[in-house]
Amino acid sequence: AEQFGGRWTFDGDRVLPFRWTGPGGHVMERIPLWVPHGKWYVSMDYGYLDPAVVGFWSVGTDGQIVLAAEIYETKLDHGDLSKRILAKKEELRIQWSGVYSDPQEPNLESELRKHKIPVFNVNKKKQRDRKAGFMKLIHVLTPQRETGQPLLHVLSEKVGSPYGCPKTIAEWKGLRKRDNIRVDPWSHGAWVGDDHALALREAGEDLHALA
Repeated sequence: AEQFGGRWTFDGDRVLPFRWTGPGGHVMERIPLWVPHGKWYVSMDYGYLDPAVVGFWSVGTDGQIVLAAEIYETKLDHGDLSKRILAKKEELRIQWSGVYSDPQEPNLESELRKHKIPVFNVNKKKQRDRKAGFMKLIHVLTPQRETGQPLLHVLSEKVGSPYGCPKTIAEWKGLRKRDNIRVDPWSHGAWVGDDHALALREAGEDLHALA
């Protein structure tokens, strides 16, 4: 089914079809030449005692997506996080095409704008739709029938700073479904493990459309 039907059958208890090694693996230890010149998007999931997580995504002209860098830190207030985002942008030497704030944290958007970070004004109801966002993420992680390869890859910390997403990789590897759940299967209570680095679901319709 996996090879001929385009279905993903790797470890059925996983929340995400994330394979970090072997054929069709998602983790890259070298930066594709196009990535620095791709179309860059930033999305985030805010927490204070829980981590504030920001993903920096490069999208190629053929729809390939690389999660190239991350911020994954606790005890960052809105201002501190805004400054960390600007610093990472400078380290990466990129121009962003879209920045998406956390729809559950409206005050963060105001602070980002104060720091002249151009937050996209998107439909907050759609942005909060966890199921739709996760289905998009699952789609880009699943090998495509035409190529046998996923649309989304993640850069390892082995590529060297400022690139690399070691905490995102660790999180996605460990996220598992609970047995015999009686809650919404897309809610926080439906699985075991942290889910802070699933910020692609916050990235709005522009990035989703590329998938």
